[in-house]
Amino acid sequence: MNKEVATMKPIRLLAAVPVLLILTCSLFSVCGDRTQKVSDADLRREKYKFESVMTAKLVVYRRSLHQMNARAENASSQFKVGTDRQSAELERQLVAAEKNLTALDASSKQDWIDMKPGLEHAFDDLGKSFQQASARFNTPLMH
Repeated sequence: MNKEVATMKPIRLLAAVPVLLILTCSLFSVCGDRTQKVSDADLRREKYKFESVMTAKLVVYRRSLHQMNARAENASSQFKVGTDRQSAELERQLVAAEKNLTALDASSKQDWIDMKPGLEHAFDDLGKSFQQASARFNTPLMH
């Protein structure tokens, strides 16, 4: 009889292992979902902050372009030829950036993650273009 009891303990322990595994996996699954929800909320906040900053930059660039164009209107015709081309290029870049920002607003979580580096690069390039233009037009970049 002692031999029978001794063999039953390992069998009971073996039967408990799958139950423990299921409970452990369930616990991690629930915790993982909670972590994922926090990540989603953080991601939404980060996306909103990024959109806000980029929208503010576009407003500044649009005002600066308007100021540059006003200054170019009063300039000599020779100066206007070069500035008209540069102004048209800046306008094209602004329109493209506005379209990208609109696409970002409608994007999903994964699209936002994929789009962010490209948008940052595009806005850096746009900022450099405006810095160069403001130097040429001799107007400070508005803030």
